[in-house]
Amino acid sequence: MSWHILPQRTKDMAVHAVLLPGATRGEVLYFGGYRVDDTHRYDVEAQTVFDISAALSPDYNIFCSGHAFLADGRFLIGGGQLHLYDQNGNEISPPPPEMPGEIEHAIHGGMTWGGERRCAIYSPLAGTWQEIQPLNPDPAVNPESGGRWYPTLVTLSNGDALAVGGHPDLREH
Repeated sequence: MSWHILPQRTKDMAVHAVLLPGATRGEVLYFGGYRVDDTHRYDVEAQTVFDISAALSPDYNIFCSGHAFLADGRFLIGGGQLHLYDQNGNEISPPPPEMPGEIEHAIHGGMTWGGERRCAIYSPLAGTWQEIQPLNPDPAVNPESGGRWYPTLVTLSNGDALAVGGHPDLREH
């Protein structure tokens, strides 16, 4: 099969993309991760894009997540971009310079806030996401630790997934 341009435009950029196993035709899952409604499946044979509804997508920001396939063909997402909120529940973006604790982790060239702990699994056969246990916190079990921004996820021979690297949660001071 040769390269080709999608026949229709979508409103979302594919930051992450994977070829899904088990489909009768080639299907690609792609997402930007900025919003919970920007996950899509692309049917290669039909050259058709299908949106995956926000109700079926992870309800957190999976932009900058790491991912790996599990032995059973499901797709694991680990981490993502963490958002911070003020006392009234409003998102703080970008961080104000006077905000305590962000001096040594100042924006990192436009990368805000650091890593998310949450994880989700996509089941290609069901076409659904399910949130699962988050990434482990640090050895001191700091509740605001363990988040990862662009971690590497590797599926091990025993079926477990290992998450390494990635930028931590910026609140870990």
